[in-house]
Amino acid sequence: MNTAYRNMRHFWLYDTITDTKADFPALGENQISIAGIEFCMSDGNNVIKNIFIAGSTLKDASMYFENNSPSGIGGFLGTPDKETLHPPLKAMLEAAAKISPRMDVVRTLPPAKLFNTTFFAVAKNRLYARQLSNDECMRKNAPFNRFFISAQNMISAFREADENNQ
Repeated sequence: MNTAYRNMRHFWLYDTITDTKADFPALGENQISIAGIEFCMSDGNNVIKNIFIAGSTLKDASMYFENNSPSGIGGFLGTPDKETLHPPLKAMLEAAAKISPRMDVVRTLPPAKLFNTTFFAVAKNRLYARQLSNDECMRKNAPFNRFFISAQNMISAFREADENNQ
């Protein structure tokens, strides 16, 4: 995991929630205000790369991915297209809040693992996470499937918003 990617991951998981000026609305019994997923896969050169998607109840969201650029990171920031991004963001946050009781309370996310998805949800002073194989997430009846699919929809929304802004 490169430094630029690690810094943005840290921002969403730790720095954002400790911002005392932010008044995050909270969802569900665990009072979730930030949620997302992290994928780990191999690129075309068989180099392991990570993709991180996060969003908050303040209606901001970002997606970061490791790449071969000089900075080592690419991504989409903020909410460039509210009509495109907000419905999947809302669905992802609601899915995270609903499934968060099935996550573990952790101090830090588990290390990214090839062909696994790490689900996370952040509440004031608490981080929840669960890492599952991609196969476990994709079955329609799997408990984390709704969260997984809603995050996939976030990727599509970021791409659509990017195309709309060009």
